[in-house]
Amino acid sequence: MVRWISEMTGLLRAEAGLYEDLLKIMNRERQALIRFQLAEAEAAAAEKEKLLRRLEGLEKQRVGLVDVLARDLGVLASELTLEFLAQRAPDPLSGELRRCRELLGRLLGRLRDENRRSSALCSNAVELLQGAYRLLQGFMVNVPVYHCGGGFHTARRSGKMVRDEA
Repeated sequence: MVRWISEMTGLLRAEAGLYEDLLKIMNRERQALIRFQLAEAEAAAAEKEKLLRRLEGLEKQRVGLVDVLARDLGVLASELTLEFLAQRAPDPLSGELRRCRELLGRLLGRLRDENRRSSALCSNAVELLQGAYRLLQGFMVNVPVYHCGGGFHTARRSGKMVRDEA
């Protein structure tokens, strides 16, 4: 059991490091979007995708370890928490498990905050685009255009017309 718990703490520290990297990338991506730097935003998004795939691999390993530990301890995997493990682990590992729990809790809180900021940024951008579109629609007219010579264009034009020029 000690070996599995030790492996679990290593995986959790690795995940925490990747979460910190993810926060940096998300911040870079948000700043690029604010400054309308499309190339930088796309690069950050691609980097974020790679990092998320690495996190997914670590998470699969962690779930496998949880299953092994749950079977060894005779509990359901859903009942196996870091605090539960910390209470049953020997001294140096119990402290490490509690530190991992605190660190991951803080990181997940920061990720939630960053997701909220990004969501608000995207919502505001959509509202801005919708407002600009409505404003442009107000400038558009769809009527026959009268030429200064007295005739009408056969095709309809849109846009504000002064004389026969758009």
